[in-house]
Amino acid sequence: MDIPTSANETYAFEQHYYELVTFSVPVHLIKYQLIKTMEGFGKPRFQIPPTHSKNGLPLWFVFKIEGENYYYQRVVCADKTIRVYNDQLLYGMEHRQ
Repeated sequence: MDIPTSANETYAFEQHYYELVTFSVPVHLIKYQLIKTMEGFGKPRFQIPPTHSKNGLPLWFVFKIEGENYYYQRVVCADKTIRVYNDQLLYGMEHRQ
């Protein structure tokens, strides 16, 4: 399983991650840890603990599985969706050539 590097969903995931998480390591460097976490729990989601969340609450980053890939969908906090992938937007335009 993988998180596809150049998918629009991945650019949205990175944007939302940097908006909400205080962990100082760039997300692309921990991508495989995130995948292993999701595979280990058998669920397409992972949690950011409150100590690394900008709002001080646990965050759940939720993905969907298509084929051999994880595609980002939303962030849930306290049972409410606080960020959602919008397929009508182009995320990460500063990284595209």
